[in-house]
Amino acid sequence: MTLKLNYKGNQQWYRTDSYWDRAAFQMGSSWGPGAKLSTHFMSNNDNNGLTDLGKTYVFALGDGSGFALHHLAFDTYAPSDHTVPGVGTNVIVNEKASYTNTFPNQYSMDFCAATNLEVAGSASTEDFTDAVKAWTDGYYMRSTISMKQQHAGDTDSWQGTCLVYYTSQYVQDNTEGSLCHVVLHDSTATAGPQDFGSSSVIHVPAASWYPPQREGSVSPAGLALTDDKYGITYTPNVVVANVLTVGYYASAFWYQPVSASEYDTMKRYGRGDLIAAYCMQGSGSTSYFQQHTEPMALTGAMVLIAGTAVLASTVMAI
Repeated sequence: MTLKLNYKGNQQWYRTDSYWDRAAFQMGSSWGPGAKLSTHFMSNNDNNGLTDLGKTYVFALGDGSGFALHHLAFDTYAPSDHTVPGVGTNVIVNEKASYTNTFPNQYSMDFCAATNLEVAGSASTEDFTDAVKAWTDGYYMRSTISMKQQHAGDTDSWQGTCLVYYTSQYVQDNTEGSLCHVVLHDSTATAGPQDFGSSSVIHVPAASWYPPQREGSVSPAGLALTDDKYGITYTPNVVVANVLTVGYYASAFWYQPVSASEYDTMKRYGRGDLIAAYCMQGSGSTSYFQQHTEPMALTGAMVLIAGTAVLASTVMAI
């Protein structure tokens, strides 16, 4: 129990709640399935008022380094937008249904966030800018990634998924690098643990990371695709508080290059191509990678581009 009294004996600050697990023999995380929140009647008069109970709490840090005390502002709110998942049909990465306090199922060790990848063709290129027309035939990708709290250890952290190309079920070809969609935490010093900063589509050359390496010199700041020819659009495209949690999504849309035997910045992906998904997270100048799937073929559908039948695909990825 914690009480702060003024000289008159009036209470100024108080918190008496705690987490406990009757089956535990050592301190663990409040993510454990047996953890219970124990409250005290004095907490009913929390400084946040009667309508915001339980917003001051203590929890054990996931890396075992100690405890943290948080007191959420009374005006914290849940945004009503950014709640729509993607529309693809190929599941590339699934998040775990549950976590435990032991390796390898600890929450802080999971790099993956569910993502949906749509691969298709535009019905027309008539309204494209000259830069986009010179780059693409209208074939595009849209990645929609599930946002979640990040445990990469810094305010500039990121989490996402990379696509790795295979020429056959057991032969990887990363000559032209990997394409990744990452979600970044708000980088301002005062940002909360669930504040979204931005998302980026990045092209990772083989020199920076060659799977299945677990670590690479990879950061969105140095590898993000920003040229106008890609026609990239992001949703959300501004900082949004309180959405790095379950139930919110960030999407990125970009145009793919025309078909070629070799590619400079990104490979063109289509129906029947074999890809494996790697989950990633990182901060500073380093990213860590975790293979999530064996190679799988992208599926697709027929679409029309400028009146011509073109083969396209619709995919789900993380």
